[in-house]
Amino acid sequence: MKKQVLQIDKNKVLGYGAQGTVVFSGFFQQREIAIKQILKVNKDLADKNNLKKLFIDCLEGLKYLHQQGVLHRDLKPENVLLSVNNEVKLADFGLSKFIENQNVYFTNDIGTWGWRPIEQINNQQLSYKSDVFSLGCVFFYLYNQGLHPFGQVNEREMNIQKNRFNLDNVDDECFKDLITNMIQQNDIQRYSVQESMDHPYFWNVVRKIAFIQEFSDYIETYDQDQKISLLLEEKAQLEKVSFKQWDKQVDISILSHPKFNKKYNFNSIKDLIRALSDLLKRTILLINLSRR
Repeated sequence: MKKQVLQIDKNKVLGYGAQGTVVFSGFFQQREIAIKQILKVNKDLADKNNLKKLFIDCLEGLKYLHQQGVLHRDLKPENVLLSVNNEVKLADFGLSKFIENQNVYFTNDIGTWGWRPIEQINNQQLSYKSDVFSLGCVFFYLYNQGLHPFGQVNEREMNIQKNRFNLDNVDDECFKDLITNMIQQNDIQRYSVQESMDHPYFWNVVRKIAFIQEFSDYIETYDQDQKISLLLEEKAQLEKVSFKQWDKQVDISILSHPKFNKKYNFNSIKDLIRALSDLLKRTILLINLSRR
């Protein structure tokens, strides 16, 4: 029997993954293949300036897989590759399954320990949201340069089952909210791929400004019974976020402007949103006037 030889072309790098994974081009049985090797390289794959693009590219790739009816089932840092052209590729589909409906698939003991949602650990029915859980863990891992939301390697599976995660070292509250929703234990409450992509963490400045203005106008027009305002206050208390005396956090030169004097309740989130909207409108007006 003729021995099959695996050939690796180390001059042709297809991409880089987390933890020093390098993907080379190679040949086996006269077919071109991708070969992953773990090497000690110091390539920084997770510069925080580029993370948002990397994350949204991952989500777009996962969305495409799901649209084709494919559940990955083994997303982890080593399987998120960055090509030499800075293109994100989801790799290693050895555990992937084609599914025909949204309720999806029953699994055996598969996936990689510490990156699996509870339904996968417990050999229960999977859904597309099972991949979202794993990708949420990957995002956190890359953002925090190797830290995992569910702790050290030997405690992750237990912590996932107990729904015990720690995001305290994240300084970006918007990113923390995204990850919290992606790694929810209950898959009904867990984000879908599209919900993850629509999260404010990925909004650009224009979209953020538009949202503040539209939301402020909506409250002014339709919140006559104060239901939305009360809901905002309740949500802030639930999240332990305090907006009391928010005027102390605003530049005094802004509040000294006639338009801002004695107009707002400085203990109200609703009025904080109104003030931001008014400031944005005034700024845009001044910019337009300066261009004439």
